Amino acid sequence: MKKILVLFLIGVLFSSCSEKNYYDVTVEWAEVSLNAQELVAKAEEGFRTRSEGVEQEYVHVFPTSYKAYFVSAENKGDYVTGQLITTITVLPGQNTINIPKLKYNIYISNYEKEGSWYTWEDAVNQLPVSSDILYLYGKNAIDYSSVTTGTVDVKNPYAAVMIKKNDIVTGIPTHYDNADSPYVLVTGNWYLKYIRLATTNTKVPVKYAYVQNYTLNEPITANKIYKFTLIGVGDTDGNLNVNVETFIETIEKEIPIL
Repeated sequence: MKKILVLFLIGVLFSSCSEKNYYDVTVEWAEVSLNAQELVAKAEEGFRTRSEGVEQEYVHVFPTSYKAYFVSAENKGDYVTGQLITTITVLPGQNTINIPKLKYNIYISNYEKEGSWYTWEDAVNQLPVSSDILYLYGKNAIDYSSVTTGTVDVKNPYAAVMIKKNDIVTGIPTHYDNADSPYVLVTGNWYLKYIRLATTNTKVPVKYAYVQNYTLNEPITANKIYKFTLIGVGDTDGNLNVNVETFIETIEKEIPIL
């Protein structure tokens, strides 16, 4: 009889606890969309090349898909601030998904590694300092409890550094800050590396006088294309020639080896 009474009391306690769900906030779901066409347009802005009719220009390749991370920006129902709600692959065109109606911080990048690095204040600094691939990053706060569409501007933190392969350059340039990442040879006999720093800081093997390696250490800015040609002193008057084409943001320099 005592055992039956104890079981009855336990049953009453569980029944009482379950009644708390009656007061929980129910979070509805919504069908929302992100337009990747606009993401790509934002990424390519100011970083295009065009044919000049003399030699074929290298066309820089931008990513065609990204990962979008939807992180809750509020405590609501069963969801808490900072919780990763879902991750989707964003492809060109309209992307439609179903998510809880919440305020979100949305992070978008084509770079992937373990952990929630994309939420960090220095998230861009988590991207490789130099790369053969363009890695982009963007974030925005969107309240999907009141809207169904949203835009996240992705940005290009890299400058394209291009070094002309000529008689003076005898080997493959290497970025000093990432010695395991040599430049690659692309269209038009240019060595290319995408660099996410303020200077080129590159070692260039050369054959000129007694110089075997030349340190190219020129200032660079994100989302611009820099084309450097190393020349001997006898080939020019010694001045640096800078040609800036505003439309395509291409900067060309001749670098005399002294």
